[in-house]
Amino acid sequence: MPSNIFTSGKLPNPVFGGLFNRGARKAQVNRVSQAESLPGDDRNKKQSEKIADVAVSNGAEVAVAPLVAVLGAKGGVGASTIALNLAAAAGASGESATLVDAHFQVPDLANLVGSEASHSLLELTSRGSNIDQLLFQACRMDLVANNPSVGALLPPSDGSAFLHSDLTQLAACLDQVRPFGGVFFVDVPKHLDRHLVTLLDSCTKIILVFEATISGVAACRRWLQTFLELGYESDRIMLVVNRAGSKYKVVEEQLGTCFADKQIWKIPNASSLTWDSSNHGVPVVLSSAGSPYSKAINKLFQDLQSSLQIKSQNVLPPITGRK
Repeated sequence: MPSNIFTSGKLPNPVFGGLFNRGARKAQVNRVSQAESLPGDDRNKKQSEKIADVAVSNGAEVAVAPLVAVLGAKGGVGASTIALNLAAAAGASGESATLVDAHFQVPDLANLVGSEASHSLLELTSRGSNIDQLLFQACRMDLVANNPSVGALLPPSDGSAFLHSDLTQLAACLDQVRPFGGVFFVDVPKHLDRHLVTLLDSCTKIILVFEATISGVAACRRWLQTFLELGYESDRIMLVVNRAGSKYKVVEEQLGTCFADKQIWKIPNASSLTWDSSNHGVPVVLSSAGSPYSKAINKLFQDLQSSLQIKSQNVLPPITGRK
């Protein structure tokens, strides 16, 4: 393999026409238009300020939870499994966490947790602005038995949500329910369109998952270029190499050359553990807490927690009497 296979360089511009125009979200039209009118660094600063820290409810400010997108640079890199285990790691640390499956057409997470929600995410997105905490908790399925701090919002497993909703509506829905949870992990699809961009605009952090293969590195670099053109700050993106230490060690050794200005978190290869976890519907960080995989996931969450300054006392308390 040539030593300069991953030398840095500007990638071809992937933006054509108005592909990345944000979805029609009335709540953010003014803020987005103001941000897009600013040049260079001022626009990036405004984009950062656009991530809300508080919401207004009945005239009073309440803290809102951060949204963390988990995105696979290409298919099959294990992003959904990482999203699930990050939510479980948050719950194990004492935080309230909600996992959201944004794969409306081909849902993934129901298979990983071995269960389907009685009330789907579609029931939230279809309610428009009429979402309260009772409805949110009715649609939020507990991921861990007897532990309501870790839950999930899942679309119908038959893919019907794709016909009735989109990621722009999901973004508006999550804006409303953010005061009700500690941190939201959103497993997002890799299909790039204005609806995905609208959802990513709302996210405080984006965890970009890839494998240390030539095609995986190329896909990751394309996404980084896209994020740059969207005006996202560099520190909003966290790079995660999944299945590290496997047969692609030569590529892995050259990642520092390709991503010289980025920190890279490595999640070790644990295929047998993740398969067994899927069969039993229990996240690896709970079923095999002492494994290198679990330790790496917990370290990733701790670093994420530190960067977001997640604090349990900054969220609304759960409704009493919840079953």
